Amino acid sequence: MFSTEIDGPAENFVVADNGDVYLQDAMATLRQGNWIKGHKAEGDTIVFNFPQKYFTQEATDDNGNPIGGMAYYYLWRTVLNDARDSFVPDPSSQTIKYVLRGDSLIRVDDYKQGIYLSLATEDGEWVGYNDFRSTWTKCKDVAAVLPANVKPEKYQADYFYDANNHADTRIVNVAFDGNDIYLGNLTDGNPNG
Repeated sequence: MFSTEIDGPAENFVVADNGDVYLQDAMATLRQGNWIKGHKAEGDTIVFNFPQKYFTQEATDDNGNPIGGMAYYYLWRTVLNDARDSFVPDPSSQTIKYVLRGDSLIRVDDYKQGIYLSLATEDGEWVGYNDFRSTWTKCKDVAAVLPANVKPEKYQADYFYDANNHADTRIVNVAFDGNDIYLGNLTDGNPNG
């Protein structure tokens, strides 16, 4: 097992008039545009009950070869197993609570209580993805606008993206205007940003 922290991916949550709450990409390490459903409880508390179907892919054998059909994975509330080398469904509860405070949705049941949100099979067998704490805050930042008289140039960006020295390279747009530096094409989801 290894741990990585992700800060800043844009996600969505929706509070419906009937009290249902929908949360997109609840697991920040596996962002696929998937939604889970919870509901408003007492006060500012939002409750999500698990397991919930979350991720689908083509079924494969142990060597990664397609075997036909689809494999379905679920989000579960989990705890560390006794050997402390994997995660298992929490036998005490399958509910995770969040609170809605102003523009923020904050997970209350988290790693501090030994509770994790994990991706697992229908039977609860962990498949390697966890989320140990989460806070969603409304983004109020204004996007930078490249001045019309400034032309971006292509640069290669080499970077490490976690504590285990996993690296990647991408071509980004860079523009200079006096002391201001503009960066673009930082993600596939926003190539013109």
